[in-house]
Amino acid sequence: DSIVGVEWISAINRHYGLEIKATKLYDYPTLLELTNYLAEILPKQEQVPVEIPQKTEAKESVIDSEEKLKEELRLILTRVAKKELSAQVANQMIQELKQKSKNKAKKEDEVGQQLKQQPQNDGKKEKVLELIKKYTREVAPELEQVPLGPTNSLKNLGIDSASRAEIIMMIMEELSLNIPRIELAGANNIGELAEIFAAKL
Repeated sequence: DSIVGVEWISAINRHYGLEIKATKLYDYPTLLELTNYLAEILPKQEQVPVEIPQKTEAKESVIDSEEKLKEELRLILTRVAKKELSAQVANQMIQELKQKSKNKAKKEDEVGQQLKQQPQNDGKKEKVLELIKKYTREVAPELEQVPLGPTNSLKNLGIDSASRAEIIMMIMEELSLNIPRIELAGANNIGELAEIFAAKL
């Protein structure tokens, strides 16, 4: 597109010390024509293979990512200008770069959303945990003075299956939820039970 085209021209100008105007792209609408034009105006240079930087595991800022993308585009164009790459291969590489950039941006956005949601989920879990403690003590008054934590299980606290079912019903009514028993059966303690409820809120 036009934005990428302007970036190409800027990268070429910086790299070769040229002053090609962006409007020159209209005279050479295809990558092959632009390559031939560059080959004519550039001085003869020794053809040295150019390696495209590989993806690193280090976390990059958005600005660094954009600069890296521009650098990779410049390197591709350099190889095309030196006739080390065909226009078809270059186009394919550029499309792959664009897709990689989109995927990276999407992943960063997902991570950002998860970080935003984490405090909310923690708050919901704490709310549910307090409800579990409240109704557990209502159903089993003998536990009134017993400290209840996320690692405690209702069964190990001596609460029978009928009472456990009653506690679950009271919590679902309080939260206006209707969760199948099979989903709740996998909880090993009240902390995990709270997580299941919190995820439904």
